[in-house]
Amino acid sequence: MIYTARIGIIHDIIISEFQQQVYMKTIIAAGDNLSDCAKLNNIINIEGHSVISFCGGNGEIPAGKNHSLLLYYLSDLSEGWKEKLNSVKNISIATPMIVISETDSSEAAVFVMKNGAVDFIFAGLPDDEIKSRIEESFDKKNLISRVEEIHELIHYTEIFKGIIGRSSALRNVFSRVEKAMKRDVSVLILGESGTGKELFARAIHEGSGRSGGPFVTVNCAAITPDLAESLLFGHVKGSFTGSVSQHRGYFSQANGGSIFLDEIGDMNREVQGMVLRVLEDRKVRPLGALQEETLNIRIISATNRNLRKLAEEGNFREDLYYRLDEFPVTLPPLRERREDIPLMADHFLKEFCMFYEIEPMKFGENSMEQLKNYSWPGNVRELKNIVRREAVESIDTVIESISLPDIKASTENAEHKTPTAEVQIKEPAEIIPLALLEEMEIKKAFRITGGNADQTAFLLGLSRATLYRKLKSYGML
Repeated sequence: MIYTARIGIIHDIIISEFQQQVYMKTIIAAGDNLSDCAKLNNIINIEGHSVISFCGGNGEIPAGKNHSLLLYYLSDLSEGWKEKLNSVKNISIATPMIVISETDSSEAAVFVMKNGAVDFIFAGLPDDEIKSRIEESFDKKNLISRVEEIHELIHYTEIFKGIIGRSSALRNVFSRVEKAMKRDVSVLILGESGTGKELFARAIHEGSGRSGGPFVTVNCAAITPDLAESLLFGHVKGSFTGSVSQHRGYFSQANGGSIFLDEIGDMNREVQGMVLRVLEDRKVRPLGALQEETLNIRIISATNRNLRKLAEEGNFREDLYYRLDEFPVTLPPLRERREDIPLMADHFLKEFCMFYEIEPMKFGENSMEQLKNYSWPGNVRELKNIVRREAVESIDTVIESISLPDIKASTENAEHKTPTAEVQIKEPAEIIPLALLEEMEIKKAFRITGGNADQTAFLLGLSRATLYRKLKSYGML
């Protein structure tokens, strides 16, 4: 099932790429004389081509620019022509070059092709044939470029399982995270809530040399000072009242692998000092133990808060911050990679239709525009939840309209939103007690799933035990 899902993601990405990518054919026309460019312009007067001329000292070819094609008109084979040709090619070395020569010389053709040109064309050939050969060069370049991009997408899809997207913002993150995989440094993942920080943390672990070891997740916000030592470092039997058995702490559990310190920005300052000591010494001593345990672990941490600012304000230990921030990775919010939204929404919809055994659905143009224009304060997590809700509630196979939360969907203010900015929600006319609201939603989900406890628990994000306890209290069991 996992393998099939990954193939589906790759397929969707490739189709999306081919449908949306548009190539602008930009040609640099170069030669020794102005008349050379005039001749080139007559030859390449083809619809869809944009020609920039640099002949006879008419400006300089922009260095380092990767245009679609460089056409060089070789008017004669007088002394120094080889040096001129090489100097032109070296200016725009990443651009494929075609030489059009007034002299049909096999020696010149061999030299030109050996020095990186993609074709050598005799100017005496019919214009239609020259145009056809130029078009072939474009097709080859575009095909090679597309194949390289598709290979990159497949490569990233294999590495970053469950992370969907093809935007440049996400690819930049992929490239940076792949570097982190190869080096055993502490990684600090920064990003708003719902951007997939734990998915990237797992990807770093699984793509590293520690993939065979454990991956232990710690919710730092939930660790209180009185329980910290026992939870983080463990304890031996009888070390304190109620310790009827030995317990391995989170750091010991992660030995040989990676420990993921989630929500590190919300960790109690007293607990921060305990963690710092472990990071410095790479040793732990369980409560009641006589011997220390040496650790061989990788630290991956994540937060939606600005740790540097917290450290400057004295709300986070500066020395711990620098220990964690060896290799920072910042995840973009969903509003900064909107081009990924259609791909993700379609994938989630297919996934939920399969899970709930619903007839296949799709988003209409209007509903997809709604998704693309919404500000997504909850990022990918919110998108997934809304798609899940639409899959369960919709009675049509085409979802034409979506009921989005009453949050300003304009991107004008959203693009300046920081991870700690508050979401502006309209104040309701009536306040519903949380307990009653919870009961209403649980009953609604239970009704929608036809009384299927597993699907209800999945829909609400609850364990089966918690769901059963709630249903029993409502008199539904």
